[in-house]
Amino acid sequence: MGSGYDISKFFDHVNHDILMAKIGAVIRDKRVMRLIGRYLRAGIMSEGVVVAREEGTPQGGPLSPMLANVYLDALDKELEGRGLGFCRYADDCNIYVGSQQAAQRVMEKIVGWIEEKLRLKVNPDKSAVGKVWERKFLGFRINPEGQIEVAPQSLQRVKDKVRELWRSCQSLTSVELRERWCAFVRGWWGYFRQAEATRPVFRLEPWIRRQMRKCFWQRWHDKKGRRKRLQQLGIRGEGLKIASSSRGAWRVAKSPTLHRALSNKTLRRYGFLLPSELAGPQPLGSTAGC
Repeated sequence: MGSGYDISKFFDHVNHDILMAKIGAVIRDKRVMRLIGRYLRAGIMSEGVVVAREEGTPQGGPLSPMLANVYLDALDKELEGRGLGFCRYADDCNIYVGSQQAAQRVMEKIVGWIEEKLRLKVNPDKSAVGKVWERKFLGFRINPEGQIEVAPQSLQRVKDKVRELWRSCQSLTSVELRERWCAFVRGWWGYFRQAEATRPVFRLEPWIRRQMRKCFWQRWHDKKGRRKRLQQLGIRGEGLKIASSSRGAWRVAKSPTLHRALSNKTLRRYGFLLPSELAGPQPLGSTAGC
């Protein structure tokens, strides 16, 4: 079982006095302390007006992640002192215990400790008790087999992004579509390639290719344009009849003819990459094909 915590608007509510006391216990250089103090008190621009900051650290500021770790070091030590297994990144923390009862008990005690000692509020909407594979952490989860994999919520978000990137109504050339897609998939896979179980990601690839084929079919506009493009892609004879099809683009995208015209090999040749291709050779039994 696990309990997950997300501190509500953490970077907005860091207590300056507590943070400076923690820093001052280690750093004796008054010049450094003054610089950090000025950084923390730097005003916030709101609707053209600078508003004084009395708590919190600048989100996106280069020092903020480090200061977050300084502030929450006490939480790490508290969890270690209680003998709990946990993983924390900034204000996101999962704690692992052996039962539902233990998870609920730890949840209540740690939430109280955070509010009392650190003067922070835990976000109730993002904090809960559940089985390990039900808890998401930084976009990942631990599945029932004990492997790290991409969380279902992250897969749903990537599907939403695929639909957005492969909308046919965009005024982009095919090259621009490809460059936008490749920039996204390289960045996304560069992060999620840490997953040990990659099958859920690779199982999406036939669906992604179908989105690509659907987009191209719609961008070919009409019977004349589709027939011309199909011929350029090597389709002859009876296969060209699909250019007159009245079926919807999503159904046509699954047709054998469009699969031959825009085969996996063709899409790869034109640079439309997918995670399995960035990952390299896959083991036997991979589901990355069409």
